[in-house]
Amino acid sequence: MNEFFQIAIFISLFCVGLRIISSKGMIGYFLRKGYDNRSYEMQKIAKYIDSIDGDMNNHEAAKVKLKKGEEQQLIYIESHIENQSIERARQVIKYNKLERTNTLYKPIIGCCTCMASFWTIFLFHPASIIANGHPEWILSIVLIPLMMFVVATFNSIIYSLYNHLNKKVVESKCN
Repeated sequence: MNEFFQIAIFISLFCVGLRIISSKGMIGYFLRKGYDNRSYEMQKIAKYIDSIDGDMNNHEAAKVKLKKGEEQQLIYIESHIENQSIERARQVIKYNKLERTNTLYKPIIGCCTCMASFWTIFLFHPASIIANGHPEWILSIVLIPLMMFVVATFNSIIYSLYNHLNKKVVESKCN
């Protein structure tokens, strides 16, 4: 059991260390830059889609308020809504493509807690060889999923502690 937690701490420190050195302004940021750019682009698209939805709702409300004899305005509003619907569909497709890419990227380097699932698979056997002198092949069916949960918990705790301490250091430098 002692080796289990040693391996979990080793994998967790690897994940948190990788996450920290790939943060903005650090030496390994080039590893994470694509993920950050896609995340920023997704936020912009989401805001744009919300604004289109708001405009479409406003036009629908305006359409209801029109009286007879205002067919010209009605035609304009309907064509405007249709153009916005097409643009909204394009943006949703673009957003979904970015989201799929980020979903694949997130467990590798994007999210400290999510990194436990990916990196435990690749680091468990080398770490168990170092700790025990031999790999735990038969027990790995049970141990790897359990290890993922333990490493994810450790990652969350260690990374939030790092963020808290880093925030304190930045605040003390500003004062």
